[in-house]
Amino acid sequence: VVDILTQKTIEASKVYDAKGIIVGGGVAANSLLRQSIQSKSSLPVIIPNPILCTDNGAMIAFAGHYRLISGQKNDYHEILVKPRWNLEELEAI
Repeated sequence: VVDILTQKTIEASKVYDAKGIIVGGGVAANSLLRQSIQSKSSLPVIIPNPILCTDNGAMIAFAGHYRLISGQKNDYHEILVKPRWNLEELEAI
């Protein structure tokens, strides 16, 4: 998996003429991935300290908790999933 992620990241940086690579999120805590991308990229690679590389699952659960206690409920079958949800479309709590 590390080899594939490294290869695809470096290929994408070439296709999109990137000036550098930034690795973030939970996957960026993987030490082998960090080392692989840094050693194989000819571009500058920015990766935060592992303590800052977390998955956003806890944040999503926290937001869901507050929506639930504020009375915002959806029937499971009515949930609209949007991978790129515009924050301006969400109701303020």
